[in-house]
Amino acid sequence: MSKLKLVKLAKSLTEDDISNFEIQFGIRMPDELRKHYLKENGGFPDCFKMCYIPKGVDPCDANGVTFNGFYPIKYPSTADGSTLEENYIDYTDTQALFDKDEYIPFAFDVSGFPHLMKFDDHAIYLLNRDVVDEDGHEVIEFVAPSLQEFIDGLISGDEFEDLISDC
Repeated sequence: MSKLKLVKLAKSLTEDDISNFEIQFGIRMPDELRKHYLKENGGFPDCFKMCYIPKGVDPCDANGVTFNGFYPIKYPSTADGSTLEENYIDYTDTQALFDKDEYIPFAFDVSGFPHLMKFDDHAIYLLNRDVVDEDGHEVIEFVAPSLQEFIDGLISGDEFEDLISDC
């Protein structure tokens, strides 16, 4: 599997930047996510898109979850890019899609749908905006048990297409 390489990183963060973010939203960022943001703030994969294949799952049985970048904190990654703060406010306050003390939207897929980390178990989810439940709410789907397993399971979209070409 390909190693995730990020390009167009935003300006590096300090512990104070993360603390200010936590104060702004009244949350405590999970340690695994905090460490990631202190190492790399935002960024996009060095290929067009990446696909997630869970550990031990045949690519033909994978759910096709894509990854297209991390939301940066405080500083945009690109001139027209948005920050995690802007997206957090949009998803929790403006659109009220989930509670801000339940999930943090840290990344996005090729459709722009947010990847979420759940605060209580630190698992990774996807807000699937194409699927609604019986109450008309967009569905939040489990993706991976941790950020590291999610990152470790990412491969380039081209590699994924090659793997599933015989399915």
